[in-house]
Amino acid sequence: MTDHLSPAADFFVRLRKVDDRRLKPRDLMVLWVVAREHGTMGQEVAKKLGYPARSHIQDGIRRLLDQGLMEDRRKTKDQHTPSEFYITDAGTALLADIVPA
Repeated sequence: MTDHLSPAADFFVRLRKVDDRRLKPRDLMVLWVVAREHGTMGQEVAKKLGYPARSHIQDGIRRLLDQGLMEDRRKTKDQHTPSEFYITDAGTALLADIVPA
């Protein structure tokens, strides 16, 4: 928490960082899972979050990839190869910034 802010104000500062990036809570959950399990596939992320299919988190995955918060390191980019998601330094910094210590 920032020394001069109340806990409530600190929460809103953190929330604003998420809103400024146009991220949704679901996107942060995806980023959290990828941060904990490097190289995980989209379907596995969805299952860990309780969604029946990757399609439920696809928009969030796209936002995170587009903003450079995570990356897809699969060897070939064809649709028949499962994704391998990894958090980037920017994604790690965002999580460190918004998750209370």
